[in-house]
Amino acid sequence: LYGRCLGLRASLLWPRESPPPSAADYDTADGEATFFAAVRCTGQGGEEEAELLGTAMLHDGRLRQVVAVPAARGQGVGAALVSAAAEAARAEGRDELSVGAWATSETFYSRCGFEPDSEPYESNGMSCRRLRLRLAQAGA
Repeated sequence: LYGRCLGLRASLLWPRESPPPSAADYDTADGEATFFAAVRCTGQGGEEEAELLGTAMLHDGRLRQVVAVPAARGQGVGAALVSAAAEAARAEGRDELSVGAWATSETFYSRCGFEPDSEPYESNGMSCRRLRLRLAQAGA
C-alpha cells in the first residue's frame, strides 16, 4: 500500500512543484512518518482489491502530503485523513498539528479548523503558508 500512496503523491503533488522532488528526497522522512490511507474495498478483500482514494502523512507533529484522487474530492476523504492524523498527533501528546499548505489548499485546511501561523512564503515554486490546528486533549 505504501508504494501506491507514494505513486499517488508523485502523480498529484510533485508535477506542480518546481523542480519536482525525487522519490529519494522523501526516503528519510517517510521512514519516520505515520501514513494514513483512505481506501474503498472493491472486492472480497486484499490490498489489490482496495481502491486508493487518498493519503496523508504525519511526521513530528507536521501533517504532510494530504492528497485525494480527483474523483473522491468533495466527498470527505481529505477531511477524514486530516482527522485521523489529528487523532494520532493527539495520542502522541501533541497540542497542535501544523501543515505547510499551498495557497490553493488553504480553504480546505481552514474548513478542517486550521488557522494561519505565518506569512505566505514560496517553497519549490509554490506559494505556501504555515497553518496550525490546536488539538484539544482528552479530559482537558
